[in-house]
Amino acid sequence: MFKELTVYDNLRYFGVLKKIPKESLDICIRESLKKVNLEEKVGDKVGTLSGGMIRRLGIAQAILGNPKIIIFDEPTAGLDPEERIRFKNILSSIKEDKIIIISTHIVEDVEACCDEVIIMSDGKILKSGSLEEISSVANGKVFEVKQGVKVDPNWYIEKIFSRDGEKFLRILSDKNQGYKSLKPTIEDGYICILKGI
Repeated sequence: MFKELTVYDNLRYFGVLKKIPKESLDICIRESLKKVNLEEKVGDKVGTLSGGMIRRLGIAQAILGNPKIIIFDEPTAGLDPEERIRFKNILSSIKEDKIIIISTHIVEDVEACCDEVIIMSDGKILKSGSLEEISSVANGKVFEVKQGVKVDPNWYIEKIFSRDGEKFLRILSDKNQGYKSLKPTIEDGYICILKGI
């Protein structure tokens, strides 16, 4: 975005680049701003906006002209929780009849926004499928272990958490050693795929 220009002028510039007809450009700009809740900032210079507002303006620019395919790269990185929720709500409101591709490592965004997932590493597709299919890769591989138990070097310790004053490990392992099995999440499946568990 050009920080010395207004919100409107930035979108007008991108609208011209997108070859949106002159007679409908103003309406398209105002519709895009309304969808991202920035219509009141239409005359403000971009340099005066907060980081979250600039991110929303980027979304307004992406949806300007109602494209059929939209690509977002790390769209919620650096956003506070309120702005992340707002982004997910915007996606829900615009996804009808569109292909939206999101490149991200933030698993919560994938769970909230995506129907299909492709996991890549070093330019190669490791797995693709629905959220359920990705989660199911970790079936029988997610366990809860009390902290203090001898850690097997083959375990992947996903996180340490407290419950009722005790600490536990959430581990991934392809061998059940008699520990409490947990229902896998999309993150569990993602880690199992990446780590070859």
